[in-house]
Amino acid sequence: DLDRLLALWGGDPEARVEAARYALARGDRSEARAHLDAALSVWAEADSEFRPAREARALRAKLNGGS
Repeated sequence: DLDRLLALWGGDPEARVEAARYALARGDRSEARAHLDAALSVWAEADSEFRPAREARALRAKLNGGS
């Protein structure tokens, strides 16, 4: 389950992105933002070509009302 995954891998930004997607699917935008922010703090210096960070940034922008 998601809680177990986060307990084991909560520091893994990719696990956080998946948790954000799950929260968003449940309609919990606030929780999704929190998970994305956690992932993006790890990837703050990631290259713009790094796909996982790029996708997380795009999802975060979408949550902020961007395209």
